[in-house]
Amino acid sequence: MKKRKSFCSLLLAAVLLLLSGSAAAAAKPVQKVPLIYIHGFFSDSIYETRGDVESKKLWPPDKSLFLNDLKNAAPELLKDLTLQRWDELLDRSLAIANPVFSPLYYDESGTPKDESGAEANDPAAIAAQGEGSFRYDWRADPLETAESLNRFIASVCEAAGTTQVDVYAHSFGGIVLLSYLTVYGNERIRAVVFDSVAIYGESFNGELMTGQVTLDAHGLYNYYNSVLASMLPYHAIASELFGAAERLGLIDLLSRLGNEAIRHLKTRIIREFLLPLYCNWPSVWAMVPDEYLDAAMHYVFDELYAGQDHTALQQKIQTYNTQVRVHKAETLRALNQTANVYVLSRTGFASIPLTPSCGNLSDGIVDTKYSSFGATTSDYGETLPDSVLENTNPAYLSPEKDIDASTCLFPEQTWFLRNTRHTLSNDEALIAALLNEQTQATVNTFAAFPRFLIYDDSTETLLPDSGSQTPGLLQRIRLLVADFKRLLSDVLQPLTSRFFKNAG
Repeated sequence: MKKRKSFCSLLLAAVLLLLSGSAAAAAKPVQKVPLIYIHGFFSDSIYETRGDVESKKLWPPDKSLFLNDLKNAAPELLKDLTLQRWDELLDRSLAIANPVFSPLYYDESGTPKDESGAEANDPAAIAAQGEGSFRYDWRADPLETAESLNRFIASVCEAAGTTQVDVYAHSFGGIVLLSYLTVYGNERIRAVVFDSVAIYGESFNGELMTGQVTLDAHGLYNYYNSVLASMLPYHAIASELFGAAERLGLIDLLSRLGNEAIRHLKTRIIREFLLPLYCNWPSVWAMVPDEYLDAAMHYVFDELYAGQDHTALQQKIQTYNTQVRVHKAETLRALNQTANVYVLSRTGFASIPLTPSCGNLSDGIVDTKYSSFGATTSDYGETLPDSVLENTNPAYLSPEKDIDASTCLFPEQTWFLRNTRHTLSNDEALIAALLNEQTQATVNTFAAFPRFLIYDDSTETLLPDSGSQTPGLLQRIRLLVADFKRLLSDVLQPLTSRFFKNAG
């Protein structure tokens, strides 16, 4: 080992609900130290009384109720949208979204309005089991969460009789760990897997916080086709229908209607939905990329919150910026000197189609360029310019020619997992292999796990990426036939059962 709300508000709410959670825990490796999982945004339950799992659960909500309310309101929402009754559309949308999200609001100081929070942690249980999750309130100031993590790691080590732990950090969990490392150091960390983390931010988050809200027809098509379609039953049929709608101009019509609504209601959407829900969470500010930060602070506090006292919240944001943000590369390099460090960047998808950055290559949420700590990437569905392709060592170029890994902070310790969504766990074998290594592994250590990997849905495994997996015409036909067979079976089976039941 080395040395030591309107249409847009509803769409955003639906995206948050669909994509909430985090990657599932990795397969348990053979190890001598406890393994701690730090999951991301929306992954841990939030209770009405922090630490009390018997109190009312505020998050996750009952998605069936949300979707049922949305289904019931859909005719009126569609009518409001068609007739351009913008205020009525927003009022109706907020009536659906607010019951789900308003219990999660923070006040103007960046603290909960009540006693809500996450469940209590049990270090002794994790020490006994050899692995377990660190539970935390993902709305809170990352530095406050880091303080809790410090006590937690110390308690786990004491209970396990060890001096170090391994850590798997996913999504916002990377920011929690970065904050801990910056303040408390690296001594207790043996190995870390950063899996699609938001340490360097998320473009869509920076643009939301600067008021750049828009719907892009092509981006909407790309996001549906790359991220959402696979979540639906009969997704081959759904993709073909959505493609037909795009060719007929229906997606463009939908986006134009949505943008007209945004033009009339953007200020209300942000003031009545995004501000109270999103902007008062100190954690969200840690996910604003550096290049958006000044504009976001000005837009939110000097324009939208003008005349209101948010001094305490601003101080929390500034403390994180000066203590953690500006030192992130330095902190990560220092960790790399004392621990085994691995970076997994999920990729192959378009970004959320609510902001101008929807063309960025991503895992559906976090931009690939950020989750990889600095890879050079093309837009989704495009290739890198010839100037990059001609001057980069081919070993660092993805088979699809859309990623140059040579610019990563740790290029030999960074893996790219194509066709793996942000919240879909399918890298357990890779994580287990990495954490089983006592010395630093690289992209050349495992024949089965080179730098560029792709998820094979048919075998549910990661395989070496050998090139574009875009299905050709024959493959699309085979997928459609398979979907129609499943659909026919699902329709006929109940009818057949009913017939034989009646006949009997």
